[in-house]
Amino acid sequence: MSNQTTSNQDNKSAIKLSAVSFKPNGIDVLRNINLTVERGELFPIIGRTGSGKSTLLRMINRLSDADSGTVSVLGKDINDWHVQLLRRTACMIPQSFALPNVKVEEIFKYASNILGKSYNEDKVKEMLERVELPADILEKKTGSLSGGEKQRIVTLRTLLAQPQILLADEPTANLDPASSRIVANIMQSFVTEGKTVIWITHDPTLASKYSKNGVLIHKGRIIASGDLNDLSQREEYQE
Repeated sequence: MSNQTTSNQDNKSAIKLSAVSFKPNGIDVLRNINLTVERGELFPIIGRTGSGKSTLLRMINRLSDADSGTVSVLGKDINDWHVQLLRRTACMIPQSFALPNVKVEEIFKYASNILGKSYNEDKVKEMLERVELPADILEKKTGSLSGGEKQRIVTLRTLLAQPQILLADEPTANLDPASSRIVANIMQSFVTEGKTVIWITHDPTLASKYSKNGVLIHKGRIIASGDLNDLSQREEYQE
């Protein structure tokens, strides 16, 4: 464990990346990333496909390890976290997901078991209601669900861990507008509880309804920050 004293600024931040680079096989995927996300913030990141957005998220909970630079979560270097606890504190909502074709209730029971918690049906039904899903969906098999319903189930499954940070990797991709709005509302509600979301998104117009500012990544570098609508008009995003 590091004995280094963390600065007051670091104590205020949920996530801080300092001079982070990632070069698998000598290929620059991320280059000198400097980024601070404050606690209680919903923070969008935009960029073209292949710009390094998803890789950046993977740095935060050690699904990948940076080749240089430092990453801290809640003021603590990620190397000083137990990996399992880190991943429960900063939970990933993936861009793509595979659910076994079982009853939805089994998804929540299995997740509860992994977390060492008792399955609480009433709590799960309350969560379903918040995302506009009926309680009887618990009896349906996941193979019969729409993409929007599956995404909401995956998001709620993640929230069972009661994380402090959500790492949302394009959770509204390929969803209809109504489902996109519901998923975005889940993330907004999470933030109103004082928690933090980093939102990788292909839809800056939607994201701008929830957070005015963000950053633009291009070819592995953060090249601009500020108003999302302005960022989305830049040549590097449009190309």
